[in-house]
Amino acid sequence: MQTAMSTTQAITTELERELLLGRFQPGDRFLSEHALCARFGVSRTPVREALKRLEAAGLLVARHGSGTFVADRSHDRVSAAIHRFSSTGRDAVALTELMETRLILETGAVWAATEAVAGNPAAAKPIAEALGQMDALLARQSSLRALAGADAAFHHALALATGNPLTIAIHQAVLPALRDYIIGAYQDSSQFTPSQREHRAIHHAITAGDPAQAVAALHAHLRRSMAGALSKTQEAKP
Repeated sequence: MQTAMSTTQAITTELERELLLGRFQPGDRFLSEHALCARFGVSRTPVREALKRLEAAGLLVARHGSGTFVADRSHDRVSAAIHRFSSTGRDAVALTELMETRLILETGAVWAATEAVAGNPAAAKPIAEALGQMDALLARQSSLRALAGADAAFHHALALATGNPLTIAIHQAVLPALRDYIIGAYQDSSQFTPSQREHRAIHHAITAGDPAQAVAALHAHLRRSMAGALSKTQEAKP
C-alpha cells in the first residue's frame, strides 16, 4: 500500500511530466482538485500537496478567488536572450547566435527523434502533420506569418518526437525567436521550395531510421538558411 508521501510524489511526478510536455498551455486554468481526486482515485490531501509542490517548482500559479493556472515556464535569462534577438533588428551577431543555438539543440533532437520513431513510429506523426500543413499553406499562398508558424511547428515537432520534456521545454522557449527569423527569411519567396524539400529530407531520414542522415539533412538545411540570412543582413547595411 502506498504511503501518503509516495502517493503525493506519484501524482506530482505525473502532472509535472504532463506540464513539461506541453499538455497544458501557459495561462490555461489547471485541473480542479475535484477532477484530480477523481482521476487518481485519492482524497484531497495528496492532491493539494502535489499542487503545492508544482507551484513551488514554478509550473503552476494559484490566484486567490480564481483558481490555479499553468505558469509561463520561460526563465528570465532565456527570455532576455530571446528579446535581444528580436530587439537587435536581427543583426549578423544575433542571427549567428540563434543559428548556432539551433544547431546545438536540433542536432541532438533529430538524433533522439530518429531513435524514438524507430521504437514507436507514431512519434513521427507531428512531423508529418507539420509538413502537410506547410504544403497546404504554400498551395494557398498564405501569409508569411502563417508560413513561418508552420515552419516553426515542423522544427518544434522534431523536439516533440524525442518525448523528452526538458528538450521540448527548451525548444518551446526558443520558438518566438524562431518564428521571427523565419518571417524574415521568407521575405524572399525563392526560399519556400528548397526549405520544404529539405524538411522532407529530414523527415525521410527520421522515418527511415537513419540518425546520421537525419542530422546531415538538418545541418544542410540550417546552414543554407543561415548563409541566406547573413547575406541579406550584409545587403541591408548602408
